[in-house]
Amino acid sequence: NLCLPIPLSAWLPAISFAVLGIGLIEHDGAIVALGATLATVSILISIAIIVAFYFGIGYFAA
Repeated sequence: NLCLPIPLSAWLPAISFAVLGIGLIEHDGAIVALGATLATVSILISIAIIVAFYFGIGYFAA
């Protein structure tokens, strides 16, 4: 996701990394948990996009 030159494709992982970094600097567990949740959501969204492309290609190939 981060290595593709698609505009606005890396903003969610970047935000999650920023929130995680701020939480670690401030020693705030709630902010770290929020950053980890955002990172998990960004991974799930990436997986959903890959699965959608896979089934979309299969649908149009048939």
